[in-house]
Amino acid sequence: MVSSHDSFTNSLNNQFSGYFDPEHTLRVRLTLLVSAGGLLGLVGNGLLLSYYGNRQTRTYRSRDAIYIRRMAYTDFLICVLIIPYAVFFEAE
Repeated sequence: MVSSHDSFTNSLNNQFSGYFDPEHTLRVRLTLLVSAGGLLGLVGNGLLLSYYGNRQTRTYRSRDAIYIRRMAYTDFLICVLIIPYAVFFEAE
């Protein structure tokens, strides 16, 4: 004899079976991880560019500042142009 608790549990399992799919939860976690990394990259590179891009700092023309600024520009562009596509294709 099937108890009412078992039938309720079976109906919940049938109703929400797609939500607890391990592959689906892995994709959601990866999408959130890539999105968080992209946002962190935008914020961090924006801070670097605001500091090293300021012409009034003493180190504006030093080799190290130029190198850091170019790396930050490149990483900023990657975060703006490539990471959104990675998130889009990861979510599919």
